[in-house]
Amino acid sequence: ERDAGGAAAPDPQAGSQAEYRIELLLRALARHGAPCVLALDEVERLRSPEAASAINALLHRGPDNLHVGMAFREQPPGLELAMFALEGREAAVTVGDLRFSKADIARFFDGELSRRELDRVVAESAGWPLALRIHRNARRRGEAGGADRTVADWIETRLWRGVAASDRGFALDVALFDGLDPELVDEVRGEAGSGRRIVAMDALAGLLSTAGGGMRAIRLHPLVREYCEARRFREDPERYRAVHRGIALALARRGRAVEALRHAAEAGDGELLGRIAEDTGGVRLWLERGLEALCALDGRLTAELVWAHPRLALVRCVALTCAGEIAEARRVYGAAAAETASFTRDRADGDDRALRSEHVFVQGLLHMCGCDPYDEGMMAAILDVQAAALEAAETDPLLSGMFSVGICIAHNQRAAFDEAVAWAGRARAALGGRSPYLAHVDFQLGSVAMARGRADEAGACYGRALETARASHLRDAGAVIVGEALSAELALERSAGAPRVRGPAVSPRVLGECAAWFDVYAASLGVAAELALLRGGSGAALALVEDAREYARRTGRTALARFLAALRASVLAEGGEIGEAGRAWRFERLPEGAGECTDLDAQSWREAEMLSCARLRLLTAEGAFDAARELAAALHAAAAERGAVRMGMRGLALAAVLEHRAGEDGRARAHVAEYLRLYGETDYAWPLARERGAVVPLLQDIAGDRKADATVRAAAGGLRDAMADGADATQTWPLNGGEMEVLALLEWHSDKEIAETLKLSHDGVRSRLRRIFAALGARGRYDAVHRARAQGLLPSAEDAPPAKS
Repeated sequence: ERDAGGAAAPDPQAGSQAEYRIELLLRALARHGAPCVLALDEVERLRSPEAASAINALLHRGPDNLHVGMAFREQPPGLELAMFALEGREAAVTVGDLRFSKADIARFFDGELSRRELDRVVAESAGWPLALRIHRNARRRGEAGGADRTVADWIETRLWRGVAASDRGFALDVALFDGLDPELVDEVRGEAGSGRRIVAMDALAGLLSTAGGGMRAIRLHPLVREYCEARRFREDPERYRAVHRGIALALARRGRAVEALRHAAEAGDGELLGRIAEDTGGVRLWLERGLEALCALDGRLTAELVWAHPRLALVRCVALTCAGEIAEARRVYGAAAAETASFTRDRADGDDRALRSEHVFVQGLLHMCGCDPYDEGMMAAILDVQAAALEAAETDPLLSGMFSVGICIAHNQRAAFDEAVAWAGRARAALGGRSPYLAHVDFQLGSVAMARGRADEAGACYGRALETARASHLRDAGAVIVGEALSAELALERSAGAPRVRGPAVSPRVLGECAAWFDVYAASLGVAAELALLRGGSGAALALVEDAREYARRTGRTALARFLAALRASVLAEGGEIGEAGRAWRFERLPEGAGECTDLDAQSWREAEMLSCARLRLLTAEGAFDAARELAAALHAAAAERGAVRMGMRGLALAAVLEHRAGEDGRARAHVAEYLRLYGETDYAWPLARERGAVVPLLQDIAGDRKADATVRAAAGGLRDAMADGADATQTWPLNGGEMEVLALLEWHSDKEIAETLKLSHDGVRSRLRRIFAALGARGRYDAVHRARAQGLLPSAEDAPPAKS
């Protein structure tokens, strides 16, 4: 008997029934002629020699139109594939090849995922096609738990099939580890050979990734790990807690305390969690690992742990302070002080010396970030910090270095600039050449140089600090924001025309979350008020100052509230509301005498500068010229005594305006001439440029006076020309082009409509909105529109497009 091609038909009695059927199949395929594909899944489950022989027959005797695809976790014995590889007729696809890339995943979801959603799916799926299908199906059905149920069904029916109970228990245990480090797994489980056992489990083949890091970097697929964790807890909660407890202890012994904390929390062992948390170094963890690590630690602490461990109460104080929650930080600090006899006695078996040292550090941090008034009490605290710093220097250079930074800040605020520079040097020596906290040393050196009128030196210090902050492994965004605020102040001080600085400055709330100190608030809000006056007039400036004052009062920042009260009176006077400015000054009980305003022993130099300049502006506006002259003279003397050149230059500019208003142009020219001598050394143009209406004629007189000093005459002409050139310069708006697009649609359109109009994702719109609110200091979308109109960023309400019908 022959087939249609003339070949003899297979003999049903020859060989096995399997061979007979394979032969029939092969002949049928040959007759068919068109390409055919045979797909075989889970081939590793083939253990029968007869089955392997049957597949080999298909592979070796199949016609050219037959293509075979096989999926297996390991090649079963007896399967003959080597010859295909040698002949180049094999195409091997590994697990890595099958994983979807981030771009593949975005296309798989038809571009529907936001950037944040895409990142989450990439992390949770690890590019695993089955996981992606589960995610997409659950998303389209709107089922929050659909993915969990599908994974559970798949694991129960496919992953665990044929797995021994001991291997299953082993897999449930190792799923509790962050990474499957064989040595760690061996130590916790009390058994050897975990690494070999992990890679030998057929059920886990394809579900493990080493991320290029060898055995220590093995990771179980996230969805499988999540399922196994849940099942271990459900079936044997005591085993679940025991394994986590063992992992926590093992990691703590390895010095990986932050990782250990999570496992101690999962174990529900509060005593272990507290012990490990203290062993991390408490407050010192912030200095070593950054704010993120400290907040991760604080997030694990219950109220019971905090009150049972005073050093952990200090950790919470730091976390709250750095979040801007000064009032709550002070409450926690006060409660801990009462329980420890003012931080002299730690808990039983605690470390009294560590508690005292960390308490002094936190006390200084609260003083600094809380913008407490500078008084004798603060000076006593500074002396305490000095003593603690000297004591700590013997054993802890890092803590000593940070103490020295704090003392440097205190001396800088009281205009003791030489002492501040000396303590900055001590801090640099203690911290070493690679510390990220050198940024804060340079911030202080830059601030001192700025106050002394050394603009180039200040700019170099700020630039160096920002470079350190941006390159720091701590990724301290707060330090970058602080540096940008101080740099903006310096840029404003050197401006003769429209200031080329980004503004307004960030909101006080954001500065609070950056652990900013008084100088940073004063610099940032001073720049913001100046820019608001330029772009939106006194109304815009008052709105900004009022918002900042509300924040200062609400958070208990009394020195900042006083500073802002003086700034508000200054803005009122500049806007022509003289009577209101005087009433505000008296209502806030701000100092009226020259001695009080300029007293650098009772307040910081920035407070003295703001109070004196605001009072001088108010007295001049009221026509109280004799009192104004007395104050101007006292301000000049105080600035000269301490070397506070910027303060002196601001006083000279206002003194020139005073004499001009009083009709004493000779005296006014003398003040301007003295200012110009300093201007040649400092490049500080803004204090005089902002008073251009009164001083431009004086500059013209000096520039044309051949009897005047040549240097002064040249400076007068140069500054006059710079002020004229900059008067109509294009302003630098606080928002970029993309943010302006969103702002233009904000009043009459929803976020969804803005996204559709601008072809943005919803998250993209929200991100731009956050930047708009921060730049304008706004509390919401309508407040942002109001502020933008006040600054000229949007047309007036009359010119705005009508609301949608």
